[in-house]
Amino acid sequence: MTKKAGDIINSDKYGPRVLDKDPNGGHLRPYPPDKKSGCFIATVTYGDKNCSQVQFLYAFRDEVLLHSRSGRFLTWLYYKTSPFAACFIEHVPVLKRLARNILERVIGFIERHTSIKQDTFRENHNWHNG
Repeated sequence: MTKKAGDIINSDKYGPRVLDKDPNGGHLRPYPPDKKSGCFIATVTYGDKNCSQVQFLYAFRDEVLLHSRSGRFLTWLYYKTSPFAACFIEHVPVLKRLARNILERVIGFIERHTSIKQDTFRENHNWHNG
């Protein structure tokens, strides 16, 4: 079966990723390029890609979003637009506070409607740092 942009792949050490077109050559490539370039807005908002909120959002992406066509599209759209938004959020304190408020509501919504719970990531984060 031929792979196309928007398809999900699981074949590397970074786990599920969405295929995207390379703007330089038109070839398909995994997007995001690696786990480090994941939740741009959450990482800027919380200041640490390893904090429980960011890890929770990674899990939601990997366990829920990447398993449906619409979820893969939303993930692709997020990775295309969020670096630009994250840059603004990083440099404007009021936007960082607004982003934190919005993300807390999003996390609460996800917890109420999925089996993913943030406490799992708080415990894991504390264990690794303790």
